[in-house]
Amino acid sequence: MEYRFIGPEGNRAIAIAGEPGNPMVNYIGAASGGLFKTDDGGVTWKPIFDNQEVSSIGSVALAPTDPSHVWVGTGETFIIRPAHSIGNGIYFSKDAGKTWNNMGLEKTGRIGRVVVHPKMKTLFMLLP
Repeated sequence: MEYRFIGPEGNRAIAIAGEPGNPMVNYIGAASGGLFKTDDGGVTWKPIFDNQEVSSIGSVALAPTDPSHVWVGTGETFIIRPAHSIGNGIYFSKDAGKTWNNMGLEKTGRIGRVVVHPKMKTLFMLLP
């Protein structure tokens, strides 16, 4: 076997979430490079957050009761490059990343962890 680059293209992976029971679907958030998704176990990656006003991802979580419900906290939590790392709140997708809605917390700047209630599809708490 030879080494090869399989992606995703970008920089530091800061947030990772996999679909429970399906090792083929994974999400990776980059510190200042957006959110990527793979449906084939990491062979190919697609950017799924490029149409948003912010690219810095601090956290990603899937609802345990419905993995197509994806929550993303924006803003890099490692304050290395403060000019590029600021986020603008928390985003929600009910269709596995095809569309996104900003759900608020725009002034938080950095959301380092998102936890979804284990028996619901909704946001349970945010931790710094």
